[in-house]
Amino acid sequence: MDIDVRPACRRVELLQKGVAEMNVDYENIRDMVAGRARASGDDCFVWFEGRDVSFREFDEHSDRFAAALDRIGVKKGDIVYIYSHNCPEFLVAAVGANKIGAVAGPINTWLKADEIKFQFQDSGGKAIAVHKSLLPTLLEIKGDAPALEHVIVIGDDESPEGCMSYTEFLEKGGGGPPEVALARDDLAYIFYTAGTTGRPKGALLSHWNVVFELAAIREALELPDDDVEDAVALIFLPLFHVNAMMSMLAGVYRGIKTAMLEKFSVRKFGPTVEEHRCSFFSAVPKVYKILLQAEETVKQNDISSLKYGVCGAAPMPVQTIRQFEERYGVEILEGYGLTEGTVASPPRSARSGLPCRGRMCASWTSRARNCPPARSARSWPAGTTS
Repeated sequence: MDIDVRPACRRVELLQKGVAEMNVDYENIRDMVAGRARASGDDCFVWFEGRDVSFREFDEHSDRFAAALDRIGVKKGDIVYIYSHNCPEFLVAAVGANKIGAVAGPINTWLKADEIKFQFQDSGGKAIAVHKSLLPTLLEIKGDAPALEHVIVIGDDESPEGCMSYTEFLEKGGGGPPEVALARDDLAYIFYTAGTTGRPKGALLSHWNVVFELAAIREALELPDDDVEDAVALIFLPLFHVNAMMSMLAGVYRGIKTAMLEKFSVRKFGPTVEEHRCSFFSAVPKVYKILLQAEETVKQNDISSLKYGVCGAAPMPVQTIRQFEERYGVEILEGYGLTEGTVASPPRSARSGLPCRGRMCASWTSRARNCPPARSARSWPAGTTS
């Protein structure tokens, strides 16, 4: 096979140069959340269904969740599943696990019981935080997951026998979590990706994968004259997907407010943007098509605060991008990436974007030759977040 690419030593040299030049503020997720709480304290981290959660409150609640996990025997390297719709408690559970070196394992709420059972048996998680509306599905298969010992129920002050309510669980976390040493390479997340050639595979992301990606996102999205105090994100994609989870953690890294919805809704899109003066949002191609079709409804509200929209998960036709930008006056930043690559590699268009700092993207033709610009090819990203 004839492959026309830079020598491996040169590729490594370029990657290391990008990493060295990147300013990454934190070593791990725990330090990031604590640092943001010290810096931004009572500022709003997330608004959800009429409820504000400050950066300090998020840090304190995730500390309590971490301490409670330790008290029930969850240790560094154990997997803690989160099976829930979007809500602040989802984020508390994930980061709480991260703080003691446990691995957060978001579960796709659209999966059938047998598909979830496979993930339980494949990864052997020890505890799960589950939304009360999804509890019947969990109880149906829990008997087939012998490693799963602890069930925390989100959204209810009471819980069935053998389970603990989220409120009751937080009460176990008084006194703070133990001091657990966290290295850059310690695992933070396991996201199961769609199985195109068989069963879904668990993509593993380390603390350094995550914080480096968040630094790269900040560099890609912030302009020199941007005022971070005016930046407000709108997130409605499901938190069980790496896109939404990294978008929420990017809010912690950057110190910006995020208005979060349980799910996408045309009726809530315009009012939420208007109420919170959202400056950007993250979506998938289907959402952009729906917003184009519902333009009259959306524009009943003042959405002039929007500066750009981020699109990922699937390629969006150039015509749709142009239509949206012309009709809404909002720039679309289309990112290409993989779950294994911690979300996005090129931060702009997948057709013209340059790689984020600390990684490279080689383009390959079907004949395995490095592809010149403006030619159709496959992309092969590699680097610090992969």
